[in-house]
Amino acid sequence: MKIKQVIPRDFSVVTVFNMGARALQLVVTVALVRILSVEDYASYTVFFTTSSTILGIAGQSIALAYVRYILEVSI
Repeated sequence: MKIKQVIPRDFSVVTVFNMGARALQLVVTVALVRILSVEDYASYTVFFTTSSTILGIAGQSIALAYVRYILEVSI
C-alpha cells in the first residue's frame, strides 16, 4: 500500500464527513432557535460553549499525549 494512494482517498472521506457534520450542525442550530425560548436558548448556548471549551482542551491533551507515547515507543 503506497502512502500516495491512501492519503487522497482518506482526505476526501474526512472532508465529506466534516462538511456533512457542519451542515447538520447548521440545521440543528436553526431548529433550536425556532423551538426554544430566548432564556432556554441562552442556557443551551452557555452549556454548549462551556462543554466545547472543556472538550477541546481535554481532546488536545489526549491527542498530544498519544502522539508522544507513540513516538517514544517507536524509537
